[in-house]
Amino acid sequence: MLTKALRSLSAQSSFLKTASLTTPKAFAFGDWKPNAPKYELRYNEGSYDMPHPVWDMKSAENVEITHYEPKDFGDKIALFQAKWTRGFFDLVSGYKPGQADENGYLERLVRTESLSGVPGMVGGMIRHLKSLSRMNPDLGVIHHLLEEAENERKHLFALLELKKPSLLFRIGLLASQTYFIFWYMVVYALSPKIAHRFVGYLREGSTQVYTHAINDIDSGKFPNWKDMAAPQAAIEYWSLPADAKFRDMLVAMRADEVMHREINHYFAGLKPGERLPGMTNLVSGTFKNNKFQAAPKDSQ
Repeated sequence: MLTKALRSLSAQSSFLKTASLTTPKAFAFGDWKPNAPKYELRYNEGSYDMPHPVWDMKSAENVEITHYEPKDFGDKIALFQAKWTRGFFDLVSGYKPGQADENGYLERLVRTESLSGVPGMVGGMIRHLKSLSRMNPDLGVIHHLLEEAENERKHLFALLELKKPSLLFRIGLLASQTYFIFWYMVVYALSPKIAHRFVGYLREGSTQVYTHAINDIDSGKFPNWKDMAAPQAAIEYWSLPADAKFRDMLVAMRADEVMHREINHYFAGLKPGERLPGMTNLVSGTFKNNKFQAAPKDSQ
């Protein structure tokens, strides 16, 4: 009953339209298009996951490493804080580009993803409460922030299939999360623009780390990762092929980071009270026998 109701609501929403499974589309907000891979937005009736991008893997293989040049003092503050945060992650995990082994990458990525799910949830909560208190609509941002938070959490659990944190590791992450939650809450309440710009810069760094890991796999540096199968949960979430490898999962995760990079930089440029243009491409269906099966178009 609930599933049917959700599907009905999705079909009736003005900004969620069906799309062909065989024709991935380029994401867009009105006339604005991010520098990101092609995708489809899928809603899996067999899970509680929010609708999320499923990437065209050929397109996701070729992402561009970009950097948003600061244009004002707020951007410079965001960039400084992002560099400091990335440097802290590198230091505590012992990560150095081109020199890290498998464990170094896992340390870096798990620490990053354990905090990456915070901004979307905190930002969404603040915007939700502000919308309630002011009795004004949010104009479309909350949904995207909550989906980002869930998506980053999916990254973490996918990586935890390989990395089993010790008690000391968990305590350190808990302390970092506690500090980061309150810090980001204050920043977002004072300046959503700086907060989103900060996250955009963080995602720039994450895209680079995933790219380094993929390149090291391709160069033969990590033969175990090259032939390692992707976790089943990752295959279902990103609708990967049944025989997908760990590398394929990293490619999909990198595409997620690219999208978060682009959207947060876009959100940082929104003017107060500006409504988001419509978005497209919802495909509902189920994931069975290691394959995504779209629902009939008349039921989507």
